[in-house]
Amino acid sequence: MSQQTQNIMKKISLGKVILNIGVGKSGEPLEIAKAAIGQIVEGKPNKRNAKEAQRDWGVRKGEPIGIMITLRGKDATTLLKKLLEAKGNQIKEKSFDNEGNVSFGILEHIDIPGIKYPEHEMALTYDKLPCDFGSEHRWVRGICDLLIVDGDYAFVVDYKTGSNKYPDPKQLRLMALMVFTHFPEVNKIKGGLMFVLKNSFLMEEYHRKDMDKSWGMFEQPLKRLENSYETDVWEAKPTPLCGWCSVDSCDHWKPRRRY
Repeated sequence: MSQQTQNIMKKISLGKVILNIGVGKSGEPLEIAKAAIGQIVEGKPNKRNAKEAQRDWGVRKGEPIGIMITLRGKDATTLLKKLLEAKGNQIKEKSFDNEGNVSFGILEHIDIPGIKYPEHEMALTYDKLPCDFGSEHRWVRGICDLLIVDGDYAFVVDYKTGSNKYPDPKQLRLMALMVFTHFPEVNKIKGGLMFVLKNSFLMEEYHRKDMDKSWGMFEQPLKRLENSYETDVWEAKPTPLCGWCSVDSCDHWKPRRRY
């Protein structure tokens, strides 16, 4: 049969890819799921509500219990290739239905392809050039809990065991600057502070074109540190940790609260 007379319905094509995460409850778990999807794809995910009440699970009818986003075209094809690679490019026959749909799950979103660097050490010189973590010329250094590099795109995750009451993304921004310097191919970074004991996730996004602006945010604090180092005069600064400080002669010292 010639190409012109072939049945167009026999041609395999991809209509759309629907990516969803179900968490079974609203609140912080839903926000973490939203952040996880944000690390995988671009776009704004939608909340999915419970169709029925489940008293045994404490779920109300209409309560948001999941996150979903739909992709089409090139974005859908790119994502599907990554998802299939995370499954070892093997899908069970029962995953397909008679209407041409296929569904499968992934245990962890970090299983999606990308070179993974757990506990990755990075350092920069005073001139903001990459150097070894233990170099005597190091000016700033840090350890990234989890770094995933996928082409010109990267993910940075910093795990926190403390409280999420005063989240400080400056450390995450500094880590992103070091990633941009050590990995010249990376142009965009999605990072997050994962407060594991609080089940909370703070999401940030960084672009290579904004590196100068990001470094500028550290300019004044660095000048104060350099001045204190040269004069050996360290200005007292109040923080939420003053109650844990042992220097009771400080004007900002306060007794630690007991609960």
